[in-house]
Amino acid sequence: MLNAERVEQEAQRTRFEAIRRVFPHPSQAEICVAGGFARFFGPLSPLNTDGWMGTAGPVSADDVERVVAFFRERGGPIRAISTVSSHPSLAERLDARGFVRIETQNVLLGDLRDMTGALDPRVARATDLRAWGRAGAEVYADGDAPPPDIDVTGDVVASTSSVVPLEIRIDGSIAAVAALDVCGDMGSLIFGNTLAWARGRGLQSALIRHRIALLQDAGVAQVRAMTSAGSSSERNALRAGLKIAFARTLWELPLEG
Repeated sequence: MLNAERVEQEAQRTRFEAIRRVFPHPSQAEICVAGGFARFFGPLSPLNTDGWMGTAGPVSADDVERVVAFFRERGGPIRAISTVSSHPSLAERLDARGFVRIETQNVLLGDLRDMTGALDPRVARATDLRAWGRAGAEVYADGDAPPPDIDVTGDVVASTSSVVPLEIRIDGSIAAVAALDVCGDMGSLIFGNTLAWARGRGLQSALIRHRIALLQDAGVAQVRAMTSAGSSSERNALRAGLKIAFARTLWELPLEG
């Protein structure tokens, strides 16, 4: 498994611990399947997925059925992720079971010694974490009306001890948010979102440069980000000096599957 994937795996583990501590729910659970983990954070959570299955070897049809049963008995979408480290059998098994590819995500990496960061006086550490979390979590709504419990996702991120929540306000209102998560010698740029009324002002680019500067000041060696392929977030990261390292695929089993 690549180091960037180990960092993401550790981040998901700590967020799962955070949600069980801050918002305990009887449906929350995790299982280990084929070297990966299926985690159910709670009803409607966009974090519910199976990750890193197949990183330790071949995946069987029974492995996939365990994941399907795990999520089906708790409700909500049934999702899995395949990466460059996944055994080829994972994609074959998911495809045979009826899963469909719904998104290609690119993981970008950067050597902080070769990058230019810039602290921005507009960027501040968030103090109203509920408002900050809602502003960031709305990106998961994909343009639809956010679900009633969308705050939970933001609160989970903000409650993770390694996360630094940042924001830019305009005239007292949150305009853009982002977070920095450090694990060992790698910093992750996560939870970036600009509210619709504030877009087109370069706020996310400013937040990226600011976080790069914070990491450089802390002596961190590498930075990573994960974006939807071809998205504005990806373009912002590329402009800041990160480079696409590898892709991963998000799969979902249709409701009738």
